[in-house]
Amino acid sequence: GLHETKLPPHDPDGLLKKPGVKVLHVPDVDCWSNTPLLTGGLTEMLAWSDKHPRHLPVMILLECKDQPQPPLPTKPETFTRERLLALEKEILSVIPASRILRPDDIRGDAPTLRDAVVKKGWPAVDTLRGKFLFCLDNTDSIRSRYLEGNASLEGRLIFVSAPKAEDPCAAWFKCNDPVREFDEIQRLVKAGFLVRTRSNVNKPNDKMRDKAFASGAQWVSTDYFTAGPERVAFHDDRTVRGNPLLEKKDAKIEP
Repeated sequence: GLHETKLPPHDPDGLLKKPGVKVLHVPDVDCWSNTPLLTGGLTEMLAWSDKHPRHLPVMILLECKDQPQPPLPTKPETFTRERLLALEKEILSVIPASRILRPDDIRGDAPTLRDAVVKKGWPAVDTLRGKFLFCLDNTDSIRSRYLEGNASLEGRLIFVSAPKAEDPCAAWFKCNDPVREFDEIQRLVKAGFLVRTRSNVNKPNDKMRDKAFASGAQWVSTDYFTAGPERVAFHDDRTVRGNPLLEKKDAKIEP
């Protein structure tokens, strides 16, 4: 016989109709979200941060999507330069500037952001507790628009994954494949750059996880962070450790 299946409403509070940047995967197809509005998600994160003021710096990865998905009906608005700057204002409407690590904070009086990173390095971890840093996942024309007129991210809020390690904006890199990019990740980390990599894609992958851990990348993303046999974590179920490339083997960092 026929059976009726009812899915829960994807936006029961009508938040997707409100102005502001939305947080979802694919319009019209995968638009369920724990926090449909970016400002809503940031508000939750700030509240958590206020309750845990000694937390390690939190990277918030922003992937700006503006490409239509034919034949789906929704046509996202283009992330023009103006909209990218409006995104900064939207972030600052929730997270105080004093709680954000910005490119200018790292560059200081150095001629470029890259110069500051490779010659002076990053601040000590303990000085960055309670802070957020925002990183742009895009490596396409959206990144190019964001870099227009500020090649070293002067006055900007968000770090970008630089095209090359020699670029003036170089500070952080997205290297999603720790197996294929293992040597490159280690080279970047040893040079002083921050790197984010992944330990799996859609399903558990022990080889990818082990390579990610050994690479020295400072951030390792996972789809399996909740309790269970497939959970990805360091030794003793820790979520943080000393960097195997830069720290002593017995170095300990409190989360």
